[in-house]
Amino acid sequence: MISIIVPVYNAGQYIERCYRSICNQTYKDYEIIFVNDGSTDNSLDLLQTFEQQDARLKIINHPTNQGITAARQTGIKNVTGEYVTFLDVDDTFTPQALQQMLDPFINPEVDIVVGGYVIIKNGRQIYQEILPFSNEVTSHVYLKYIYTHPRWELWGKLYRKKLFNTPLHFVAGIMAGEDLLLNTQLQLRARKVGFTSTICYHYYKGHTSLTVTCSDKYAVDVIKATMAVRDIFVENSLEKKFKDELDALFLLAYSTSVRRGSLKRNSVYRKEIGIHFTKKALQLIGVQKATYVVIAYLGGKNIRKVLQKLVNKYY
Repeated sequence: MISIIVPVYNAGQYIERCYRSICNQTYKDYEIIFVNDGSTDNSLDLLQTFEQQDARLKIINHPTNQGITAARQTGIKNVTGEYVTFLDVDDTFTPQALQQMLDPFINPEVDIVVGGYVIIKNGRQIYQEILPFSNEVTSHVYLKYIYTHPRWELWGKLYRKKLFNTPLHFVAGIMAGEDLLLNTQLQLRARKVGFTSTICYHYYKGHTSLTVTCSDKYAVDVIKATMAVRDIFVENSLEKKFKDELDALFLLAYSTSVRRGSLKRNSVYRKEIGIHFTKKALQLIGVQKATYVVIAYLGGKNIRKVLQKLVNKYY
């Protein structure tokens, strides 16, 4: 059985679409764990209506808003399936998503499967990605790839439940970067990563139910999470093996952070980014992102604002 964890916060306008995308799955052996994270709109009422109709649906209620990471933690503690996947409430699965992600587990060494996804903005598909792997790879190979191509989100993947048996490390108080930190830990626990060449996930860009508002705290939190990732590699004596990829990861994290906030010039977090400006790291992230990162880092606040507007307009 597959356990589907869906955090919910003030998402009344998206719940039915999300729920229907699960109901329409060709694979039917699943449970849905909706974690209502202190919603103040009609989200809980809608969930309770669906719960009365569907025995596979569970609702866990947080009396107050604790954030998406806490909601996912609660969901993880309550799964009963052999496999676990995450779905953001303002996104949807494609009809064959669960079956397509489950098939590669025929190989007993595969612990995680990654599906393709599309990004939809204003009703229009603006991006599609299917990872360029035809066969399963070791988790280390996959980590090296995602640290140079920002694909570290939890959604769009199916995990063996046993990867969650040991408690995960969280950074208290951060509002961004949690997916990077948690996915890194899960990948390091995995043996092999499998892939499906089909689109499994629709990510709707621009919705606000689960997104973090723009702030300098967002920028700092992303770097804090990245530093926590680096510490995990140090603890596991893997920092030398992943040195170039970790440098690239810091630059990509900075690219992500400055889209919603800024790091003060004298902050330790901005100085941390400066350490990772290496020729190899810039090559690994590609010309376009390397150019963006260099301009954002060297430019002033006004330059960053212009870059943010361009990113928001075209992506």
